[in-house]
Amino acid sequence: MDADAQNTLLALVVVIVALLGFQTIALVALVLALRKLSVRVAALMVIAEDTARNVGPVLRTAREMMAESKEKLTLVSQNLVEISQLTRQQVTRFDGVLSDVSDRLRLQVIRLDQLLSNTVARVEETTEMVQNNIVKPVRELSAILAGVRTGVEYLLRRNRSRAGRPAPGQATQEEELFI
Repeated sequence: MDADAQNTLLALVVVIVALLGFQTIALVALVLALRKLSVRVAALMVIAEDTARNVGPVLRTAREMMAESKEKLTLVSQNLVEISQLTRQQVTRFDGVLSDVSDRLRLQVIRLDQLLSNTVARVEETTEMVQNNIVKPVRELSAILAGVRTGVEYLLRRNRSRAGRPAPGQATQEEELFI
C-alpha cells in the first residue's frame, strides 16, 4: 500500500479515535451532571420530608394557640400557607429542571448519534474513494510495469545469449578436436 494512502488512513483513524474520546468525555460529563442533579433532588426530598415532619408539630401548636389567641392562629396559618407555597414552587422548579435536563440529554444523545453516523459514513466514503481512485489505478499501473519489465528482460536475455554463441559457420577449437 502506498505511504500516502497509509498516512491518510492513519489520519482517519486518529480522527475517529479523537471523536470517540470526545464522545466518552461527553457521556462522562452527562453522568456527572445527572449525579449532581440526583443529589439535589435528594436534598429537596429531605427538605420536603422535613417540612412534612415539621407541619405536624406546627398544627399541634396551632391548636394550642387557637385556644389562646385567634391572632396568633392567623399568623401561624399565614406562615403555613407560605411554607406550602414555597414547597410547591420548589417542586415545580425541580420538575422544570428535571424536564429541561431530560430534554437536553435526549437532544445531546441524538446529536451524538448523528455525529457518529455521519463520521462512519464519511470514513466509508473515503475508503471507497481511496480504493477506486488510488489503489485500483496503482494496481493496474503496477501490472503494466511488470509486463513491460518482463518483456524487456526477455529481450535482453535473448540478445545476450546470441552474443555469447559462435556463428553457425564457425567452430570453436574444442569442437574441432572433438570431431
